[in-house]
Amino acid sequence: MKKTSCNFPPDTVSLWSTNYREIYGSKYKNYYKMIKERLLQNKKTFIFGDPGMGKTTILLNLSVDLKAMGYFPIFVDMSSDKPFVDEFWSFVKTSGIQEKLNTEIVNRKEEFGYKGFTKLKKDFIAWMKSQCKKGIDNPFVRIYSINFPECNVYEGLDGLIKFLDDLRSIQLNTVLLIDEARAEHYYPYIHKIINSGVTYLAVASPTSVLNSIKDEATIRRIRENSVILEPLTKEDAVEILSQMCKDIGENLAKEVFDPNMTIAQLIIEAKEVYQELLYECKHDLECVKSTAKDIGEIKNIQDASKSLEAIIRECIKGSKEVLEIEKVYDTGKRVKGSSKQRQIDIVLISHGKVFLGDVKLTNEEFLKNSVIENVLDVISEREQELDGSIYSVGGVFIITNGEVKDFPGKVIKLPNRTVKRALRKNTCTTDLRERVVEELRVILKSSESLNQNAGIQS
Repeated sequence: MKKTSCNFPPDTVSLWSTNYREIYGSKYKNYYKMIKERLLQNKKTFIFGDPGMGKTTILLNLSVDLKAMGYFPIFVDMSSDKPFVDEFWSFVKTSGIQEKLNTEIVNRKEEFGYKGFTKLKKDFIAWMKSQCKKGIDNPFVRIYSINFPECNVYEGLDGLIKFLDDLRSIQLNTVLLIDEARAEHYYPYIHKIINSGVTYLAVASPTSVLNSIKDEATIRRIRENSVILEPLTKEDAVEILSQMCKDIGENLAKEVFDPNMTIAQLIIEAKEVYQELLYECKHDLECVKSTAKDIGEIKNIQDASKSLEAIIRECIKGSKEVLEIEKVYDTGKRVKGSSKQRQIDIVLISHGKVFLGDVKLTNEEFLKNSVIENVLDVISEREQELDGSIYSVGGVFIITNGEVKDFPGKVIKLPNRTVKRALRKNTCTTDLRERVVEELRVILKSSESLNQNAGIQS
């Protein structure tokens, strides 16, 4: 019996303590190459991307590669609420940097006077402390003084820059790698470090930070030297998962890929599917390969749509109070369309208005208009009669796993993995409930807001 050979990383979150994490996908490898080249050429680079897109992994790989080239990397994670300078010193003292500097200075102690009679007369640490207290103007002494809180020779941002300059003066070619930088970190902190020219600098931030930086000079510097990590495409997903799972990577990608996914989410979802296949096939490779061929598509698409309709109705009924829904009809209902009566899958009443929705699945990228003709036909109707009562239409929506072109109503897009998990378990799964409730809340609230605005204007 052959064994499967997928090689997923043990976890998808890179930490500053992680020594190395492989970069997957040619697009992201090219990003890394570009970032490294810009850093070495311009002494600075800025990396922007959504959480889970590999920014920390890029910084960690820079640290490993540049250390091998003779540079002295200093990695700092700014994700906590500590002030910038405090966080910098916290990482210097807890991430092994201080110990490395101590070793460097002890190995070079004769360069700054600890030899001969001095060496016989006084212990090295005691001598360095005395030198520090005397305020001796020597970079070796100042650097070693970070072991002595009472000396405090590096105060504030200027002290941080002086520290980096001292490292440079003793021929340590530093590379400052800052992760999770927020908008308030860029000015004055990062801006002043750039202007000082005392270190190579690579900074990673969520994409949203770019629009929150106010200082024009800083923005200009960033834009000249930035790389923005673009979202995953389906082709990226196939390549990345094929790199981890040669035989079934493409099948896994078809099963789990969603346009809004990060790399971390892609790997997590693919790993989960792979583990399910392993369990079903008792770790037999041929069985896994054979079964994987069928996981990318939904069989009997119309039947699956009807099954999902019932499951989604269950989700909505279980969340009536949260969504402030008065009634969810147990089955689809025939309602008035512009050309004829139309059967609509999901019908609910909220705040005295009726909301109409169809559930349509597809194995293609886009949902065909012929599949959604019912909701297209009713969307222009302002009122509907149900059980003898007239209701204003609050909204018309489609729930689908595909993209929808030119639909004037609302679209609730479900990830394939969420759909298939719910169908397999034949119940309202947690991820399905959360997505449907989140999207429906927006649809219901937008209708309520329109009502309030109309009331104000009248």
